[in-house]
Amino acid sequence: MKKISMTILASGLIFAVSANFPLDSIAADGETRIYVSPNPEAKGFLKAPNLRWQQIAEHYLPSIGIEDWQKLYSQGNFQKGKSAFEVASSWERSKPHLPQEISALFDSQPELLIATPEHETPLKGIGKGSQSDVLAFVRINGDTCAMTVEGKVEESFNETIDSWLKRASSERSKENRETRLEYLSEVLGIQYPPDGKIHYQLLHRTAAAVIEGSQSRFNVDCAVMLVQSFSPEHKRFGDFENFLELFAIHSAQPGKLYEIKKSGIPLWVGWVTSTKEPPAPVETVAVADGKNEPANTPEIDLDSPRTELFDMNYVWVLLLMVVVVVAVIVVSKFQKTKINEDPGKINEDPGKNFEKYVGKLLDRPSKKLDLLQPTNKFSYPDFTAVISDENGKEHTISIECKFKGDFYDGKYPIIKELQLRKYKDYQKKKSCPFFIILGVGGNSSNPTYLYSIPLEKISNLKCTFDHLRPYQQIHTGESKYSPSQNTLEISR
Repeated sequence: MKKISMTILASGLIFAVSANFPLDSIAADGETRIYVSPNPEAKGFLKAPNLRWQQIAEHYLPSIGIEDWQKLYSQGNFQKGKSAFEVASSWERSKPHLPQEISALFDSQPELLIATPEHETPLKGIGKGSQSDVLAFVRINGDTCAMTVEGKVEESFNETIDSWLKRASSERSKENRETRLEYLSEVLGIQYPPDGKIHYQLLHRTAAAVIEGSQSRFNVDCAVMLVQSFSPEHKRFGDFENFLELFAIHSAQPGKLYEIKKSGIPLWVGWVTSTKEPPAPVETVAVADGKNEPANTPEIDLDSPRTELFDMNYVWVLLLMVVVVVAVIVVSKFQKTKINEDPGKINEDPGKNFEKYVGKLLDRPSKKLDLLQPTNKFSYPDFTAVISDENGKEHTISIECKFKGDFYDGKYPIIKELQLRKYKDYQKKKSCPFFIILGVGGNSSNPTYLYSIPLEKISNLKCTFDHLRPYQQIHTGESKYSPSQNTLEISR
């Protein structure tokens, strides 16, 4: 930010630096700083005032990979070479840090605190808010900034303000758009009405950074709006230059931040050029006389009688390929047969892997782990554990392990109805605590999320993320059982 100099707001109001909720608990182990909504339809905190950082960590999930972003887009809009894909790829490659070219905009190394893709910021008036490709929070020289990001490859910034106003379908719609435009002008401290040739998208995306950073939203120190371009030729940069003219900024250049002088929260805008997802590997080339030439490329003399485009060498290659294909088919069928005979010998069951993972978490020197060998897996739990409570009294606890690779439609399928009924019968017969240990995401030997749910708390076969949140296990502390609270905490 080319030496930001500003007064820091009271740190108690900024969640990221609050002593009650340190940053490390948001981005556990530094694995990711990108959070995605468990419900792809919920793309922003539209109605929640006085937001704090923990609300993102509570309601959103750490991103596992680019596939989490893909759920937020239609299939046609998430393709290699398009802005949505390139932005997702850029930020996923860089996590838990900012993309390098964005970091280079600042004099000191910025720290990515948290980022959410496809975040919608509320705007005054009726209608959709401003949906940023990324809403990020970064710490720079001790200050916390809200950053909205608009990704572009060769796409335009959509319609101009004049075009947007003329497209109003009714007089009421026109009045609503004028109200919103006046509001955006007020947020950015510019004269109303602004130049009609300016692109409306740049106007509301910049205002979104100020709104998210304001006291009524995340209450941070400053705001940044970035255009993240993936065009080496800086296509559409002229539209960005025209936008900066609103703020008396002339002769703008890519790769720089420009401060917008206005009242209220300090604001910077900039254009950064990123590289696209690397292309697939190509054949090795040799450098000869300063020029790139294909390595070991034989010369073909078309006048020579020995030069044939289809000679015996190609016949042998073709035969070899046929042999390889047949061998692959035979091996594949053989493996499939072996899997059917004994799946555990070829590919170990993810459910068994997860059972071992939970068993290791509970198998501490101070605890005794008693594994069962049930004759009917639908009637008995996976194992029991003898665990001491806070008073040192031993309790025998029944445990059933469930692993799910992902959530579906915002809900986690926990257990089948028949199993639930049999487990409740088992619990009643044995008169012992019974917990479902659920792992979601990552892999079965190290799931992204871990939940410990009392059996009697499961009323629905599928639970939403909100239902599961009270039972989520953290990475610190010791495994312990509390009979008074009916909780089994599992240290990760």
